[in-house]
Amino acid sequence: MRRQWGWLSIVLAVGLLFAAACRRTPSAKESEKKAHIELEIVYKKNQQCYAISSSEQDNSLYSFNIAGQPVFDEEGQSVTARALTSGMIVSLEYDGYILETFPRQFSDVSEVRIIGTKSNDVEFLTSQISEMFPSYGISNIARWTVSFDGESFLNAREKRALEMILEEKYEGATVTCEPEQDTTDRVGNIMVSVNEMTESSVSLQIRVEPGLGQTLPLERSISASLQDGIWTI
Repeated sequence: MRRQWGWLSIVLAVGLLFAAACRRTPSAKESEKKAHIELEIVYKKNQQCYAISSSEQDNSLYSFNIAGQPVFDEEGQSVTARALTSGMIVSLEYDGYILETFPRQFSDVSEVRIIGTKSNDVEFLTSQISEMFPSYGISNIARWTVSFDGESFLNAREKRALEMILEEKYEGATVTCEPEQDTTDRVGNIMVSVNEMTESSVSLQIRVEPGLGQTLPLERSISASLQDGIWTI
């Protein structure tokens, strides 16, 4: 009888130790370390978002795919990916790894949270510039430069994003914002002049010089107001 109680005591002790160990050991999913980054979406194409960091010290351009990813609004409610628009500030949860491509890509995004709205400056200017081009298209010119005059409508990081988005829209063209010098004869120039700007309105003039000899430049004046983070003409 004593031997039976001895074995029972050993079995109970081992069982208690095992149960305690199970409580202390997190699952593989729980032990994964998640990283977070705050980004401003500057352009959205289908399920792909292009973004810049909210930190002025980070000059990188980023992209992430939102297909199948959980998205939450500012109140924490689940929303569809359609709710994400250019100009939104989002918090991205990912596995901590960023691919060193251009733009930089997140290897595994697990959650997107909307935390605010700025304005869709880059997307707005991209669309206005694109509407200026005649039938031959931007890609017929080897290289384009974009110059700015007047108040600053885009910061340095947003100008880099503008370059990337225009190059993606018009494959084969090289776009440079405010280049130090020209290196080729076939250069088209886009001049963006800010005539007047407030927190909720802007008056722009865009001049496109194709650089094709006898081709005349195109000019357009634009007045827009900011409504819920979207520039509206």
